Amino acid sequence: MKNTDRQTNRFQIHACTDLSQSYIFVSYSHKDADLVADLLRLMQENHFRFWYDEGIESGSHWDDVLYDRITGCSQFVCFFSHNAVESEHVKNEVHLARKYGKQILPVFLDDVTLRGGLELAL
Repeated sequence: MKNTDRQTNRFQIHACTDLSQSYIFVSYSHKDADLVADLLRLMQENHFRFWYDEGIESGSHWDDVLYDRITGCSQFVCFFSHNAVESEHVKNEVHLARKYGKQILPVFLDDVTLRGGLELAL
């Protein structure tokens, strides 16, 4: 499959829109988007309700939307990779989830060791 086809297919993954019911917040590095898309597709096929950061409406304040989605989620899944442990966005999301007492499920895409604040948070 060509990379452009893979990216087009990625947008066929439907994050939940009714946020009044329980949902899982998905944290990941955008550098791992193709691999994470495959896992999200599997979650979708198994009827998991999740939200991830694709399709944030233009004009929205990105940080405010992420804050609302993290504080409103029932569970938090983080796809850890070498890219994710270097991502300030992923670190911030994990720390916010921890601050608000969210159940955090780490999923390791690579053989990585969590250090510093990420190790402490988990």
